[in-house]
Amino acid sequence: MKANIVRWSVVALWLLAAPRLAVAQQNAGAKVTTSGEVSSGQTGAARQVELEALPPLAPQDLQTLLPSPAPRTGLTPEEYSALKDQVSQQRAPTRSATAPPPALPSDSLLTPSASVSFTGEDQSFCGAIPSDMALAVGTTFVVQANNTCLAVFSKNGTLQAGFPKSLDAFLGLPASAFPFDPRALYDWVNNRFILVVDRFANNVGTITVAASQTSDPRGVWNIYQLGIPGGGSIFGDYPTLGQDRQALYVSMNRFQGNAFIDSAVLLLPKQQIYAGQGFTYNVLSNLRVGNTTVDSVQPANVMNKADQPRAEFMVNSFNIHFGGGQCRNGCNGLVIWAVANPLRVAGSPGPELSGVVIATAHNYFFPPNARQKGCAGGNCLLDTGDTRISGGVHYSAGSLWGALETAGSAGNVGATFIWFQVRPFLNDGNNARCAGAFTNLCADIIGADRLNEECFFCAGRGAHASNYYGTLQPDPEGNVTLVYNYSDDNTFPGTVYNSRRVTGQKNVMHDGGTFLLVGQGFYQRLDKAGRNRWGDYTATAPDLTNSFFPSMWFSGQYAKSNNSWGTVIGKNGFTAPNQP
Repeated sequence: MKANIVRWSVVALWLLAAPRLAVAQQNAGAKVTTSGEVSSGQTGAARQVELEALPPLAPQDLQTLLPSPAPRTGLTPEEYSALKDQVSQQRAPTRSATAPPPALPSDSLLTPSASVSFTGEDQSFCGAIPSDMALAVGTTFVVQANNTCLAVFSKNGTLQAGFPKSLDAFLGLPASAFPFDPRALYDWVNNRFILVVDRFANNVGTITVAASQTSDPRGVWNIYQLGIPGGGSIFGDYPTLGQDRQALYVSMNRFQGNAFIDSAVLLLPKQQIYAGQGFTYNVLSNLRVGNTTVDSVQPANVMNKADQPRAEFMVNSFNIHFGGGQCRNGCNGLVIWAVANPLRVAGSPGPELSGVVIATAHNYFFPPNARQKGCAGGNCLLDTGDTRISGGVHYSAGSLWGALETAGSAGNVGATFIWFQVRPFLNDGNNARCAGAFTNLCADIIGADRLNEECFFCAGRGAHASNYYGTLQPDPEGNVTLVYNYSDDNTFPGTVYNSRRVTGQKNVMHDGGTFLLVGQGFYQRLDKAGRNRWGDYTATAPDLTNSFFPSMWFSGQYAKSNNSWGTVIGKNGFTAPNQP
């Protein structure tokens, strides 16, 4: 069995046409139909805001802040809580699994230590619960966003003068609105920071997209307010963010009340956004496997300067409408989508959407809530979400990296996650839809190989431990760092990281992990439904400043000693051959 965690440190829309149906072969041999619909939207020129010129967020400003809404699941809050109680009390699920890897020596802690580690934003300034952080790293600065505030740090952890700022003020939101679920990335080709934030006010939802005009996030940003596809009372929830050379991809779950509708994906042109111009854009919706809609689609961050795949890839696990609902009876597989020809230009036949379903080596199940020191049951258990991919998905050198939430497989195990590396394959794109200037631009996905997969400590590590909200960050070589939250009967919730080399043993992280910052106190912050809300995802970011020694940044939440949340940000990487 792997070593235990032994170190810590602070250190508005109209239908155009249906896309081509793509029927693909699973690795297991069954045929699965994937499909969706295409519509469009339009927005005017950007609102421009100089971030540094905004007044700093002061603690007294917290009096006007509203609690962040919990991610919607298609269940009422009462049904969700009852399901969590049920899975926390029942026996652990039976799952299929590959043969376990050979045991590692108990003293084998091989993850490179964090070369940078510092505390980020916390509840004293950013008073919404929970943190729901976004992280982006550029050539000089680190940007962190939470549900209510935005901060800029130097790479040694120095908070820049006048920060944090209010997200309300930055995004131009009315006092009755509240921002939530921020996501961020850095465009290493064009040297721009990108931020996406959801918001809801007066029963109207909006997705805000912001792009910095330079590599300095303290300067001027272009800001767009985009309506939720379908408008009216439709609620857009849990936005996710990806990019390729041409476009930004913003996905969201759409709900009517508590009823899940579908996932919708906005395909937004980078060139016009960076210039602050108005633009039209395509929208994908009603993404289905067979006749069942999927949720929580994660577009990939195509991160490397040299990477230029012929399509943008998106990934989702099975969740709301699957496995008896929320995978309570177990689910298996991943859906890998490809989006080619994404932008609206004259004469274009429109986006080419295709997808395949591949089997996972492990079944996955709706996860129980996590214990913490001093809490073995009740509403002090930490909310661990459902079986969606909670963090970002990264594309690097032909591979997709991600993690999904699940239950452990032993009686003393709480929540955990399955991490994976997948290599997708495309055809030549020479179908009849794309002719003339668009010849060969409509590539379809025709398959995908699972290169690595691990159900992380599914057999347990003692003390009813839970590992939750995992996110992976690869570097250009294929080395990877994993960040996640951890707690058990003896440990308050904190943030842990693990790493593995590209040449490392298959289907396993190298060791038991290192605390970036261990929890300092008991945490209980209940939302209106009585759930002990923890951050709904962790965050990672690549740093390609030094092409010889690229690094991997990561951030998570920890419990502070005063029963509030804090965040911690770190960086590590493989820089020498004597790092196993």
